[in-house]
Amino acid sequence: MHVKRISLIIAVVVVSMLTWWAASTWLSGPGPFTDYVGMIFPAVMIIVLSAVVGIAWLLLEHPLDRVAAILASWASFVIFFSPDVWYLSILPVFTGFWYIGSRRIQHDIMEHTKIRIWSGLDRGVRLVLLGVYLMISLGFFLMPIGHTADVNLISRGLQDSVKSSYSSQLVQSQLNQLPQSQQTQVETQLTKQIDTQVHQWLGPLAPYLPPLLAFGFFLILWGFSFIFRETGLALAVPLFALLKATGFVTVGEKDVKADVVTL
Repeated sequence: MHVKRISLIIAVVVVSMLTWWAASTWLSGPGPFTDYVGMIFPAVMIIVLSAVVGIAWLLLEHPLDRVAAILASWASFVIFFSPDVWYLSILPVFTGFWYIGSRRIQHDIMEHTKIRIWSGLDRGVRLVLLGVYLMISLGFFLMPIGHTADVNLISRGLQDSVKSSYSSQLVQSQLNQLPQSQQTQVETQLTKQIDTQVHQWLGPLAPYLPPLLAFGFFLILWGFSFIFRETGLALAVPLFALLKATGFVTVGEKDVKADVVTL
């Protein structure tokens, strides 16, 4: 019993560490938001993390076990992101989201007469993912790419994104209809226009760009949350079935009393 509890805690911490490592490697790259291939591994790890943590919260009944896993997962974040006092400030929020998520999973599972992994983990996994997004967004804010972000950096990023679109077959087919000199002129004019627009729109907000970018990054992650959540729940179903098949967990039956309302 103790070995299984410790194994679940270790699994949560290890997958958390892999997720933080994948996120830091991606964000510290030369062009994280234009490297679409580089986004794949962090996205996969977020999905795996949601499934593993959801299953762990289902099986770890003692609150102290869950708190130990949460604190260790938070502490492992500092290994891949430079230590900063901001990590201490987010600890209560991260702990709150993950612990309340564990309570919801425990409650929702008890509400069913049959173990239904998908519906039982759904509400809790939402909060687990919310905590993950907050940690990664904070890491982005404290990294050089986010903490020293300015209008010029955003302008160059947008220009690189547009330039990468030139390689698409549709754009190339249109550009090839123009002489080479006009192709170069179109690219130059578009680059200058992007730079001008970015400076006009974001110039007054320049002093506040780092926190605004971090918040915008969090919103982007939250916007894709339905993909991470649904895919993570889909992964949790066969994962729980594997744990049953190997005898790591057993599913039994017991008689329970239920409240009824009558007139």
